[in-house]
Amino acid sequence: MKRRSKTLLQITLITAIAVSTYCALRTLPDSDCGFLHYEVLDVDSDGIEFCKADSSAFLELSKLNFPLKLDLIAEDPPRQGTSSEFTLTLLTPGNKQLLPHQIAKTHTKKVHLLLIDTSLEDYHHIHPEPVGSSGQWTFHFTPKKTGTYYAFAQLVPARTKKHIVASNTIEVPGTSAQPTPQTVQTAHVAGYTFHLELSPKRPTTRQMHDVHLTITGDKGKPVHLEPLMGAYAHMIAFDESLSGMAHLHPIPNGRETEDTPQVDFVLNTAKPGYYRVWAQVKIQGTELFAPFDLIFEAS
Repeated sequence: MKRRSKTLLQITLITAIAVSTYCALRTLPDSDCGFLHYEVLDVDSDGIEFCKADSSAFLELSKLNFPLKLDLIAEDPPRQGTSSEFTLTLLTPGNKQLLPHQIAKTHTKKVHLLLIDTSLEDYHHIHPEPVGSSGQWTFHFTPKKTGTYYAFAQLVPARTKKHIVASNTIEVPGTSAQPTPQTVQTAHVAGYTFHLELSPKRPTTRQMHDVHLTITGDKGKPVHLEPLMGAYAHMIAFDESLSGMAHLHPIPNGRETEDTPQVDFVLNTAKPGYYRVWAQVKIQGTELFAPFDLIFEAS
């Protein structure tokens, strides 16, 4: 009889913990497909996901207050120019680990980890790998800079279908560099010219901007974009203080597969100031990152 009572008590406690965790996750702030999505989507023969782009706003994490904790432990002390292995853990309220089977795939991956240093010059888009079903994830990271790196983890719990962003920092011995506010809308990377055009042309807060990314090959050679995480390009915007980020996916325009491809996005921010924008594409099997600089004026 005592054994049965003990078993019933254990079942009751486990159920209570599961229900409380679920309820906590249901309270998470929500946003649409501007940076991640969960809905079942149309995918073409090239593996391109046709997601909506009706949420294009810059996400200030201090205002959204996502109740998810990102723990990062370095197996080897991080050093500039050296690869270090990290263990990542995602903790819900009550310090319960979010397990791999509880996370949905978004743009072909379960967890998107964005790393950027304070100078905004060294950006990494990493996909941690789960360690079995333990709730721990591992990844390798080679910092090019010294000082503080900001880490933003993006994911969608399969049960709640709500987007979560959790953040933390990584310290690399040395001085943290600061960015230089400027406007740069053309970048040259690996022999390709990347150009960013905004409409309206003047970056202004609280204004929906169409963002056109055009890529030109050396001496007019054709450029063929390859699918990357379910899209022809990805775009990330960070503000100067790294208070948050915007993760944008393309709006299909039919020009992505032309010899001089154009990929379109939409961006909106409420905070004036300097932003570093990174475009990520895949050409001839190589992932390329092109940086741009924009200064948004108050509307």
